[in-house]
Order: sequence, then structure tokens, then C-alpha cells
Amino acid sequence: MQILYIRHLYKLANIIFKGRRYFWLFFEELPVAGHVNLSIYNVAGQLVRILNDGSKVSGVYNAKWDGRDNQGYPAKSGIYFYQLIYARQRAVGKMLYLN
Repeated sequence: MQILYIRHLYKLANIIFKGRRYFWLFFEELPVAGHVNLSIYNVAGQLVRILNDGSKVSGVYNAKWDGRDNQGYPAKSGIYFYQLIYARQRAVGKMLYLN
């Protein structure tokens, strides 16, 4: 698995939208259709939330994380990692989530 240049994945932290906080992740145009997995992990490496896990056609995409885990419980403030896997490549970044 190759590492994507981090320019392929952008982040904007803690946007307040309609009274709720969201963490937005943007990724560049996917040149061809393929399977995309975008997930959030805590500092212990445990999966917190899967934001996207499926096939995408070529295009520009974004995802928002509402600060909740896969069961719907609110995540605690702290450092989290996001991982984008696409076309046998991987991009990983760090973010600070404040609720």
C-alpha cells in the first residue's frame, strides 16, 4: 500500500452548523471509480467511526463527522486520526476534535 500525498485530503476543524459542531474532511477529485474507505480512529488505534465505505465514481467528495461513534455516542474531545484508503493507496492525518 502506497502513501498518498496529504494534499489529497483536506480538513477543516470544528465548523458550527445549525447549532451543531462538525469536522469536515475534503478529498481531491478521484480520477477513476473505485472503493473508498474513510474512517476515524482514536489515539489508541481503535475504530471510532466509518464515514464512507463503498464504491465511488470519479469526482470530488467531502464527508462530515458529527463527533459521534458508530453506535451514535458522542466522542470525547481529543486527538483523532482519519484514514482514507482508495485505489490501494492510503492517506492518514491527525485532527483535534473539540466538543
